[in-house]
Amino acid sequence: MRVIIRFIGLAAFVLAAIASHAAVAAGVLRIGMTASDIPLTTGQADNGAEGMRFMGYTVYDGLVNWDLSSADKPSDLVPGLAVSWSVDEADKTKWTFKLRQGVTFHDGSAFTAEAVVWNLDKLLNDKSPQYDPRQSAQGRSRIPGVASYRAVDPTTLEITTKGVVESFAQDLPMQARRVLAVTQGPTNAAAFGGKVTSAAWKAKPSWYVVASNDRMIQPDLERKFAKAMGAKTITLPSSHVPMLSHPAAVAKLIIDAAAPAEGK
Repeated sequence: MRVIIRFIGLAAFVLAAIASHAAVAAGVLRIGMTASDIPLTTGQADNGAEGMRFMGYTVYDGLVNWDLSSADKPSDLVPGLAVSWSVDEADKTKWTFKLRQGVTFHDGSAFTAEAVVWNLDKLLNDKSPQYDPRQSAQGRSRIPGVASYRAVDPTTLEITTKGVVESFAQDLPMQARRVLAVTQGPTNAAAFGGKVTSAAWKAKPSWYVVASNDRMIQPDLERKFAKAMGAKTITLPSSHVPMLSHPAAVAKLIIDAAAPAEGK
């Protein structure tokens, strides 16, 4: 008997694309989902990943958006409220966003870099007067890599990220984190476009490690993947790399998964 072992589901952003062709007639689209009270009146989709999937990505504009125009190819990143973005050559943690001009909020006020800072403070700065604990509880986990941010001018925003050391493997000793920071290669985006004729987990037993302190993939999303696979699941209080931070527990899972195949 062959088995599948999943340490962590690599981010497979499977977004349901509705109607790749133009609508034939106007009408009302109703979507049934296990969520309620969306969006929040404070300006954010509610109900975790479900709320973001159905409302967050479709109703709200981000600085950078997912391209949801096609159901036949993996989604790529496209300009949203930022028309371009670049990384500093001397400091790879520093990103500069050039904002779209002529954009206004519903009340007519201008969209500027200062407005972005105001909204980030609303999520991340508990000393700011506009800080919203409920919104922060749901939203800040989606941007764990943000270390700092500032408005350079009305149309230029600078964001400094934490990177591998603080967000990828935050539960490892600092020396190990630094080694990962200089050796971790970029994501192979082409892998997301690979054609799968038959998902192996549909026919083979699966095991899954949910990393409850993962800052790269939402732990709730990992649980959703594991449930969809019908996987035997363990949860570890780990970062994105449980095989490094909890090697004994992961090794035991591998041994348990391989045991039924002995002698085959």
